[in-house]
Amino acid sequence: MSTPEEIAAEQFAAHAAAAAVAPVDAGPTIEQIQQAQREAVLPYETAVQDLIAQNAAMQEQLKAALAGIASAQQAAGPPAVELYAGGVAALVKAHANANPDLDPAYFAGAIKASNELKAAATEAVTSRDTATVKELAAEVHTWVKTFRGKHLDFSALLADLELLGEAAAKLAA
Repeated sequence: MSTPEEIAAEQFAAHAAAAAVAPVDAGPTIEQIQQAQREAVLPYETAVQDLIAQNAAMQEQLKAALAGIASAQQAAGPPAVELYAGGVAALVKAHANANPDLDPAYFAGAIKASNELKAAATEAVTSRDTATVKELAAEVHTWVKTFRGKHLDFSALLADLELLGEAAAKLAA
C-alpha cells in the first residue's frame, strides 16, 4: 500500500502531466493585441493624413488666388474712390497754391477736410463703409459753395466731388 505522501505525489505528477499535455489558453499575445490596435487605428490615421494633404493643397490654391487678386488690383490701379478723393485733395491744394494773395485761412479747413477725405477713402476700400467719405466730401462741397474770397473756378473740383459720390455709392453697394 501507498502512503498518503506517495498518493499525493502521484496525484501531483498526474496533474502536472495533464497540464503539460493540454496547455492553458492565456488569450492573445502582446504582439497580437498591438497588431489589432494598429489595424483598428490605421484607417483613421490614413484619413487624417489625406485631409492634411488636401488642406495643404487648398492653402496653396488660396495663396495663388489671393496673389492673383492682388496682381489684378495692382494692374487695375487704385479704386475709383481713392482716385477721386486724391483728385479732390490735389485740387484744393492747387487752388491754395495758385492764390497766395488770399489768406491761408480761406483754404485751411478745406485742405484739412480733403486730406482726411483721402485717408477715409483708403479706409473705405477695405471696410466698405463710406459714411465718413460722404461726410467729408459734403464738407468740402459746402466750403466750395460758400467760398467768398474771390471768384475761383471750382468746376473741376465740383466734378471730382460728384464722381467721388458716385464711386462711394458703388463701393457701398
